[in-house]
Amino acid sequence: MAGRLRGGDAAGAGDAAAAALAVALGLGAGTTALLALCGPRFIALTGCSPNLVAPACSYLRVRLLAAPAVVITMVAQVPPRSAAPGCRPCLCAQRAPCF
Repeated sequence: MAGRLRGGDAAGAGDAAAAALAVALGLGAGTTALLALCGPRFIALTGCSPNLVAPACSYLRVRLLAAPAVVITMVAQVPPRSAAPGCRPCLCAQRAPCF
C-alpha cells in the first residue's frame, strides 16, 4: 500500500486497503466460528479441569464477539501509517516519554 501511495496510485492503495479489510473480516469471522464450534474441545486440550470447562466456554463466547473487531482494527491501522512519512512512528516513540 505504501508503494502505491508513493507512486501516486491512490485508487490502487484504496483497493488494497479494501481487500485487506475484507480478508480481515473473513479471518475474524472464521476464527469466531471455529472457536464457537470447537471451543469446549480446545479448552479441554489445554488441560483445564472438567469442572471449569463450562465457565471457560461462557467466557470464550463473550470474548469471541470481539475477535472480528480485533483483526479489523489491526488491519485498519495500516492505511494511515502507510500514508505517513517513514520516520513518523520513530519520532512518536522518541517523544512519547516526554508527555
